[in-house]
Amino acid sequence: MEIRENTIEDAILVHSQIDEFGQYNDLTDYFSHRLHGKQRLIVVAYTNEAIPVGYLVCYDRYNDNVSFYI
Repeated sequence: MEIRENTIEDAILVHSQIDEFGQYNDLTDYFSHRLHGKQRLIVVAYTNEAIPVGYLVCYDRYNDNVSFYI
């Protein structure tokens, strides 16, 4: 397994491929609102065959460089 820093677009693509997560109408708008002006870390996990299997989105909720919200 490999974990790489990635874009929100790739995280949304992974989300759309995982049935258990359900489908949101527009995750791009949701994340754009949550991440606007925030320091962030977005990672995507890949199998050894380079198939995306999960993601994590964190952002500095209070702009204090200490409290990152997952």
